Amino acid sequence: MAGIEFFVKDITYGDFTIETEEKRIGGNVFNVPVGRTAQPITMMVRDTNQGIVREWFRQCVRNVINDDGTVNLPASYLMTLRVYRLEATAVPILDSEFTVIPTEMGAITQSKDQVTEFLTFPLSFVQWKTFGDNPLAL
Repeated sequence: MAGIEFFVKDITYGDFTIETEEKRIGGNVFNVPVGRTAQPITMMVRDTNQGIVREWFRQCVRNVINDDGTVNLPASYLMTLRVYRLEATAVPILDSEFTVIPTEMGAITQSKDQVTEFLTFPLSFVQWKTFGDNPLAL
């Protein structure tokens, strides 16, 4: 969505988690790495009372799974999410870039004390894969 950075309040993300399995030898246990798991990415967004971000995200989720239960091809729903950080000079520096799948829109918080208040809710994504540079190279 063009201009989404205006609506993002906070973002939580990580690269990946190394999964392990326990191996028991006698009375001792050691862990063996068995794989990498993609981490969820969650951003807290503020939306207008017209619901611009909410409607955009609903469309993104509709691109993943159809009403009849069929799952679309990755090209239909994959998104590139870039996380920037501001240096002391207020220049944005690319911190991380992820290819993600939209997964969840959390509970909406709406303040009723002012008519023009933002709606606030979390949007969640998951990394599509934990390997390779080109997300569309299968």
